[in-house]
Amino acid sequence: MAVQIKNVIVAGATGNLGGPLVNHLVEAGFNVSGLTRQSGVLLLHGVKEVQSDYSPDSLVQAFEGQDAVIAAVGFGALGDQKKLIDAAIKASVKVFLPGEFGSDTTNPDIKSALPFAGDKSSVVDYLKDHESQINWVGVISGPFFDMGLTAGFLGVDLKTKKATLYDGGDVPLTVSTLGQVGRGVAASLRNLDQTANKFVYISSTTITQNRLLEAAEKVTGKKFEVTHVSTAEIREKGYEKLKNHDYSGVLDLLQSIWFGKDKNLGDHTGLLWDEKLGLTPESADDVLHSVVASF
Repeated sequence: MAVQIKNVIVAGATGNLGGPLVNHLVEAGFNVSGLTRQSGVLLLHGVKEVQSDYSPDSLVQAFEGQDAVIAAVGFGALGDQKKLIDAAIKASVKVFLPGEFGSDTTNPDIKSALPFAGDKSSVVDYLKDHESQINWVGVISGPFFDMGLTAGFLGVDLKTKKATLYDGGDVPLTVSTLGQVGRGVAASLRNLDQTANKFVYISSTTITQNRLLEAAEKVTGKKFEVTHVSTAEIREKGYEKLKNHDYSGVLDLLQSIWFGKDKNLGDHTGLLWDEKLGLTPESADDVLHSVVASF
């Protein structure tokens, strides 16, 4: 008999990922709660606020009656996840979704390049060691497409009409909108008989920077100023920043992985679960129109 997931609690429910994730879980018909450290946090109407000081006992209490725990946490909270897992096991939670939601941390080249990839991997290793007590699903989405366009970290800045193309701009990159991540998580929970104890790769589309630039110029009706940069250069700069405790270097390292032409580490096209999960592709033009309209 398939595992039924109905009650879901999200750690990081008010964050950049957590907010849209909660919205789509509610739309998909789950009973959703948000785990918060303090009361009065603004959550979506109909989402229950569950307060915890993150002590073991309070986490167990927070997770009582929940079928799934989702860790929509940032880099700074990756280390908290083992505490969450221990509490989830004690509360008899059925499945835990760790804070993956990004680059493919199963890839050895990515593990060695990103300082936080090892933290993510150690959490999954911990879950694998406890598979007899709790299931897990690791959702790999690539960078967040709409957020990347809004913030400009995909190299195409819609506000300044400037583009930075790395290694020529023809490297394919798999990306997902925040909404698609929410739909992918919901589908993964509905199909736990297929997704349990696996990495699930999802996408909105796979695109190159040159194709993205072409779409951006079409949607905005403006010509962008283009600069060409090598990923070897930004990789070196990123490591230098981190040595000096400048954590903006993490973005340099991520961009060197996404856009580096040597290994295509950001292209997940051969691994995608989109069709199995019933996820509909999203075109770059449509996503760009939506982002531009939000400015």
